[in-house]
Amino acid sequence: MLLAGWAALTGCTQVAPPPEEEVGRPTFTGTRTEYTQALVTCMVGKGVNARFETTPEGGPSVAVDSGSTDPDTDPGQDAWDACVAELPARPEPRSDDDFRTMFDQRVAESQCVQGLGHDVPPSPSWQSFLESGRSKQIDWDPTILVPDHLLTSVRRTCIDQDSWW
Repeated sequence: MLLAGWAALTGCTQVAPPPEEEVGRPTFTGTRTEYTQALVTCMVGKGVNARFETTPEGGPSVAVDSGSTDPDTDPGQDAWDACVAELPARPEPRSDDDFRTMFDQRVAESQCVQGLGHDVPPSPSWQSFLESGRSKQIDWDPTILVPDHLLTSVRRTCIDQDSWW
Protein backbone atom coordinates (compact mmCIF):
# COMPACT_ATOMS: atom_id res chain seq x y z
CA MET A 1 0.00 0.00 0.00
CA LEU A 2 1.32 3.44 -0.87
CA LEU A 3 0.27 6.16 1.56
CA ALA A 4 0.98 9.27 -0.41
CA GLY A 5 -2.35 11.06 -0.64
CA TRP A 6 -0.82 14.38 0.30
CA ALA A 7 2.37 13.87 -1.66
CA ALA A 8 1.10 15.24 -4.96
CA LEU A 9 0.30 18.88 -4.45
CA THR A 10 -0.50 19.79 -7.98
CA GLY A 11 -3.91 20.07 -9.49
CA CYS A 12 -6.90 20.92 -7.38
CA THR A 13 -5.63 21.97 -4.00
CA GLN A 14 -7.89 21.97 -1.00
CA VAL A 15 -6.62 24.34 1.65
CA ALA A 16 -8.33 23.29 4.85
CA PRO A 17 -8.25 25.13 8.14
CA PRO A 18 -6.52 23.26 10.96
CA PRO A 19 -8.73 20.88 12.93
CA GLU A 20 -9.67 22.08 16.41
CA GLU A 21 -7.00 19.87 18.01
CA GLU A 22 -4.26 21.51 15.89
CA VAL A 23 -4.80 24.98 17.30
CA GLY A 24 -1.61 25.77 19.18
CA ARG A 25 0.09 22.66 17.80
CA PRO A 26 3.62 23.35 16.55
CA THR A 27 4.10 23.43 12.79
CA PHE A 28 6.73 21.30 11.07
CA THR A 29 9.57 23.52 9.86
CA GLY A 30 11.38 21.17 7.46
CA THR A 31 10.76 20.12 3.88
CA ARG A 32 8.17 17.62 2.66
CA THR A 33 10.98 15.08 2.30
CA GLU A 34 12.06 15.61 5.91
CA TYR A 35 8.46 15.32 7.11
CA THR A 36 8.00 12.10 5.16
CA GLN A 37 11.23 10.70 6.59
CA ALA A 38 10.05 11.57 10.12
CA LEU A 39 6.74 9.87 9.36
CA VAL A 40 8.53 6.71 8.21
CA THR A 41 10.73 6.71 11.32
CA CYS A 42 7.67 7.07 13.54
CA MET A 43 5.79 4.28 11.73
CA VAL A 44 8.78 1.93 11.94
CA GLY A 45 8.94 2.74 15.66
CA LYS A 46 5.34 1.51 15.90
CA GLY A 47 6.35 -1.81 14.37
CA VAL A 48 5.15 -1.17 10.82
CA ASN A 49 7.25 -2.15 7.80
CA ALA A 50 7.32 1.35 6.28
CA ARG A 51 9.90 2.86 3.96
CA PHE A 52 10.57 6.15 2.25
CA GLU A 53 10.03 6.20 -1.51
CA THR A 54 10.08 8.78 -4.25
CA THR A 55 7.09 9.04 -6.59
CA PRO A 56 7.66 8.96 -10.34
CA GLU A 57 7.19 12.75 -10.27
CA GLY A 58 9.97 13.07 -7.69
CA GLY A 59 7.86 13.67 -4.60
CA PRO A 60 8.31 12.01 -1.21
CA SER A 61 5.98 9.19 -0.20
CA VAL A 62 5.58 6.41 2.33
CA ALA A 63 5.31 2.78 1.26
CA VAL A 64 3.93 0.25 3.72
CA ASP A 65 3.96 -3.53 3.49
CA SER A 66 1.19 -4.43 5.91
CA GLY A 67 -0.45 -7.30 4.09
CA SER A 68 -3.87 -5.76 4.76
CA THR A 69 -6.24 -4.39 2.17
CA ASP A 70 -8.86 -3.26 4.70
CA PRO A 71 -8.11 0.29 5.92
CA ASP A 72 -10.31 -0.31 8.99
CA THR A 73 -7.98 -3.05 10.28
CA ASP A 74 -4.73 -2.00 8.64
CA PRO A 75 -1.86 -1.51 11.12
CA GLY A 76 -0.10 0.65 8.53
CA GLN A 77 -3.06 3.04 8.41
CA ASP A 78 -3.30 3.02 12.21
CA ALA A 79 0.40 3.89 12.49
CA TRP A 80 0.04 6.57 9.81
CA ASP A 81 -2.85 8.18 11.67
CA ALA A 82 -1.05 8.01 15.03
CA CYS A 83 2.19 9.42 13.63
CA VAL A 84 0.47 12.27 11.78
CA ALA A 85 -1.19 13.16 15.10
CA GLU A 86 2.14 12.93 17.00
CA LEU A 87 4.35 14.86 14.59
CA PRO A 88 4.16 18.65 14.35
CA ALA A 89 1.40 19.75 11.98
CA ARG A 90 2.21 20.01 8.29
CA PRO A 91 2.37 23.64 7.13
CA GLU A 92 -0.78 24.98 5.51
CA PRO A 93 -1.03 28.34 3.74
CA ARG A 94 -2.90 30.78 5.94
CA SER A 95 -1.53 34.29 5.42
CA ASP A 96 -1.53 36.46 2.32
CA ASP A 97 2.26 35.98 2.21
CA ASP A 98 1.78 32.18 2.18
CA PHE A 99 -0.70 32.44 -0.66
CA ARG A 100 1.63 34.85 -2.49
CA THR A 101 4.42 32.26 -2.26
CA MET A 102 2.05 29.62 -3.64
CA PHE A 103 0.89 31.96 -6.42
CA ASP A 104 4.45 32.83 -7.44
CA GLN A 105 5.36 29.13 -7.53
CA ARG A 106 2.38 28.37 -9.75
CA VAL A 107 3.33 31.21 -12.10
CA ALA A 108 6.86 29.78 -12.37
CA GLU A 109 5.43 26.28 -12.94
CA SER A 110 3.16 27.64 -15.67
CA GLN A 111 6.10 29.35 -17.39
CA CYS A 112 8.12 26.12 -17.19
CA VAL A 113 5.29 24.03 -18.66
CA GLN A 114 4.85 26.56 -21.44
CA GLY A 115 8.62 26.61 -22.00
CA LEU A 116 8.45 22.87 -22.64
CA GLY A 117 6.01 23.58 -25.46
CA HIS A 118 2.72 22.72 -23.73
CA ASP A 119 -0.43 24.77 -23.50
CA VAL A 120 -1.30 26.12 -20.08
CA PRO A 121 -4.56 27.47 -18.72
CA PRO A 122 -4.76 31.22 -18.24
CA SER A 123 -3.22 32.39 -15.00
CA PRO A 124 -5.70 33.94 -12.60
CA SER A 125 -5.04 37.39 -11.25
CA TRP A 126 -3.34 37.56 -7.86
CA GLN A 127 -6.59 38.84 -6.31
CA SER A 128 -8.64 36.00 -7.80
CA PHE A 129 -6.08 33.44 -6.62
CA LEU A 130 -6.07 34.93 -3.13
CA GLU A 131 -9.87 34.82 -2.95
CA SER A 132 -9.79 31.16 -4.05
CA GLY A 133 -7.22 30.39 -1.36
CA ARG A 134 -9.22 32.12 1.33
CA SER A 135 -12.32 30.19 0.29
CA LYS A 136 -10.33 26.94 0.59
CA GLN A 137 -10.53 26.00 -3.10
CA ILE A 138 -7.66 26.64 -5.48
CA ASP A 139 -8.32 25.09 -8.87
CA TRP A 140 -5.45 26.46 -10.97
CA ASP A 141 -3.22 23.64 -12.20
CA PRO A 142 -0.56 24.72 -14.73
CA THR A 143 -0.18 21.08 -15.88
CA ILE A 144 -3.88 20.33 -16.49
CA LEU A 145 -3.55 20.59 -20.29
CA VAL A 146 -0.45 18.40 -20.56
CA PRO A 147 -1.18 15.06 -22.27
CA ASP A 148 -1.39 12.21 -19.75
CA HIS A 149 1.55 10.31 -21.24
CA LEU A 150 3.83 13.34 -20.65
CA LEU A 151 2.44 14.51 -17.31
CA THR A 152 4.89 12.71 -15.01
CA SER A 153 7.89 14.03 -16.92
CA VAL A 154 6.56 17.59 -17.02
CA ARG A 155 5.69 17.59 -13.33
CA ARG A 156 9.12 16.18 -12.47
CA THR A 157 10.72 18.99 -14.49
CA CYS A 158 8.51 21.93 -13.53
CA ILE A 159 7.18 21.34 -10.03
CA ASP A 160 9.24 21.53 -6.88
CA GLN A 161 8.14 18.30 -5.22
CA ASP A 162 9.68 19.31 -1.91
CA SER A 163 7.74 22.55 -1.66
CA TRP A 164 4.76 22.50 0.71
CA TRP A 165 2.57 24.48 -1.62
